[in-house]
Amino acid sequence: MPSEAENPYAPPDLVDELSPVPAGDYWRQGEFLVVRDGAVLPDVCLLSNEPTGVGSWRKRKRFIWVPQWIYLLILVHVFVMLLVHVFVQKKVRLTYSMSRRTRRRILGRQLGATTLVLTGVAGIFAALMNVPDPDLLVAAAVVCSVMVVAGLLVAMRANPLRVKRHENGWFYLKGCSPEFLDGLDGRLG
Repeated sequence: MPSEAENPYAPPDLVDELSPVPAGDYWRQGEFLVVRDGAVLPDVCLLSNEPTGVGSWRKRKRFIWVPQWIYLLILVHVFVMLLVHVFVQKKVRLTYSMSRRTRRRILGRQLGATTLVLTGVAGIFAALMNVPDPDLLVAAAVVCSVMVVAGLLVAMRANPLRVKRHENGWFYLKGCSPEFLDGLDGRLG
C-alpha cells in the first residue's frame, strides 16, 4: 500500500519559483510600479526617492483605471460615456509617501489649475454681463474657455502618478522616479 507521500491522486505541490508574479502587494516591472488593491508602499518619496519622516506627506489615495476606448463614446453621447465609465472602471487604493518639496510642487500645480479654471469661468460671466459688442463678447468667451480647458488639463497632470493598465487584479502605475523603482528591487512588498 502506497504512503501519503506517494499518493498518485494527490494534487501537485505549487512551487513559488514558477510563479511569474512575486509574492506581496507591489513590485517593479520595467518602468511600472505594479500594485494590488490596498498596497502600502515604503516611507520613501515616489518622485525624489528621499526617505520621508516627520513632516512628510503620507496618504491613502484611490486611483481609477478605465480602458482608453471609453472616451470615444463621447462621440455617441456624454451620458453614455459616463454610464459605461462607471460600470467598467477598476479602482485601487494605494498608501504612499511624498517629501515636503515634492508635495509643495504638486500643490502649486493644483493651485495654478484651480486659478485658471475659476478665472476663466468668472471671465465668461463677466463678459456676458458687461460686454455690449458681440464681436468682443465672442473673443472674450473664447479666451476664457481656453483658460478653463488649460486649467483642467493642468489639474489632470498635476499628480504624475497614474494608472496605465489593469491586468488580473494588478494595476500598472507610471510616474515613479527610476531611483524609487530601483530601490524596490531589494524590498518587494
